[in-house]
Amino acid sequence: MNWGLEKELDAARNRYEDFLKEVKLSNAELASLLGVQPPPAQDIQALLDDDVTVLEYFTGEKVTYVWLVTKAGIKAFELQAGDRAMDTKSITTAVEGMLAMNITTRSRRPAPVILLPTGEDSEATQAQREQNRREFLKKTESLYQTLITPVRQFITTKKLIIVPHGILHKVPFSCLSDGGKPLVEQYEISTAPSLSAVEYVVKKRKKNNRKLIAFANPATEKTNLAFAEKDVTDIGQLFPAREAFFKQDATEGRAKQKAPEPDVIHFACHGEFNDRQPLQSGLLLAGDRDNDGVLQVHEMFGLNLKQASLVTLSACETALCRVRGGDDWAAMSRGLIYAGTPSILATLWSVEDKSTSMLMKSFYENWLQKGMSKPAALRQAQLSLKSIPEYSHPYYWAPFVMIGDWR
Repeated sequence: MNWGLEKELDAARNRYEDFLKEVKLSNAELASLLGVQPPPAQDIQALLDDDVTVLEYFTGEKVTYVWLVTKAGIKAFELQAGDRAMDTKSITTAVEGMLAMNITTRSRRPAPVILLPTGEDSEATQAQREQNRREFLKKTESLYQTLITPVRQFITTKKLIIVPHGILHKVPFSCLSDGGKPLVEQYEISTAPSLSAVEYVVKKRKKNNRKLIAFANPATEKTNLAFAEKDVTDIGQLFPAREAFFKQDATEGRAKQKAPEPDVIHFACHGEFNDRQPLQSGLLLAGDRDNDGVLQVHEMFGLNLKQASLVTLSACETALCRVRGGDDWAAMSRGLIYAGTPSILATLWSVEDKSTSMLMKSFYENWLQKGMSKPAALRQAQLSLKSIPEYSHPYYWAPFVMIGDWR
């Protein structure tokens, strides 16, 4: 053993512990991003409405747990598949097996591209795509049996908050199915990056004065997104006060400058998730004199979003997280909640351009014109898209998630 390196590592650990102590004293919310100490259960229960159920998951080395939390009580369950406990490896295999059948690793595109699940960078044929999608639907039923069935009989509310952990952050819970109906047909679903985030989501609720600032189809090296501009043009009609920036005007610098002003910020662009360095994940905007054009997670923490009631990330893979130190903190959603917004509408995988535009328009109409809550507005938009035969498969509607506020 290299005792010099061991001593240096101990010293670094001690410095990190001192840093965490200092952060906890000065900024409780930031501390919740860096630490793993959960909030007292009764504190979270006090914040919940009577019509809300929370499902909080934890994937352990040997077993996976789920806690069902309501205002009235808490129940805990150990998840199994048959007689076998579902450990991290089993859960990871199940989730990755499902996603490999359905999604592409490419960015938002004018048309969908499904890659072969073998890892080859080649597009599946139509026959392979249909076979993959049938397999995907079977796997959504299998995951439903593992993740939902053990707690299903105890869910008595219509609003459901999912708090995933680890690989479960990549699960499109809305399309998990009991073989008859997917969850989106049964509940208004929102997610939270961690249970500790619930406190800050509630604190950051605010009135929506319907001022929109949008960034669409920024000038980048990625595929041109014609429907992204249609996104913003259509949505803008619903806001009495609005600004929209397209192509070379949709710059990173302008996004940072304009962030404190609107109630709703809408990004219709490409996004990238960096699984190795999550804080380098970001939204791809146009570059300018002072910015490289990538609005990264670590920069999102520094935005001023105290006026914002919603940030929409109509991009790709913007809801994904990576586990660090036992807590899923390194994500765009956590950075944006810290910056001030209580709600984020984001995506779990690379989405198709035209169907995304349709869903976004429907969501905003449901929320702003029909007075639905944000999760209810998203649910209805997903159901509307699902009812169109061309877009009935979860590939099109299931990646969209409402993160944060359940109202």
